[in-house]
Amino acid sequence: MSSELVRADDATTVAQGATIEPQRIATGPSRAAMQATIESYSGPIPHPEILAKYNELLPGSADRILKEFEQQSAHRRGIEKDVVKSEIRNTYLERASEFLGQILAFLAMMAVLGAGLYVATLEGAAAKVGGSVLGATSLAGIVVKAFIQGRDKPNATAGKPQPKKRKP
Repeated sequence: MSSELVRADDATTVAQGATIEPQRIATGPSRAAMQATIESYSGPIPHPEILAKYNELLPGSADRILKEFEQQSAHRRGIEKDVVKSEIRNTYLERASEFLGQILAFLAMMAVLGAGLYVATLEGAAAKVGGSVLGATSLAGIVVKAFIQGRDKPNATAGKPQPKKRKP
């Protein structure tokens, strides 16, 4: 609650529904001052006095308003719980996908390296060159992958939205 001096001749209604009722404090031959008290309330449910007025107009309505608020709160918490579960599941699937990609890339590199070794053991100069090229390509792929992964590692979370910190 706050009080302040205002100059007004009659009661003025504020946008939130609070009423300013001026009271004369001092009167003199040439000046008059008034004091107004403004009371405001903010919250998820109506002010207790307003709830009481609802209940006077329609018995049981205050209880219905409170039950509706409780149901809405439970619904919101349920949705938040589902969102957290979904984020956990998506993180798990993302990591599993990355791991599967690494395994498949490793198997592909080993297959190319094995093919290069097999071709290199065949008779002829062309086979030896072809085997060397396949083997070198496989090893170069491993080295390039290490450089790319090393470069991207610090920025892995840069494009992803960070989880919001919850207020207690």
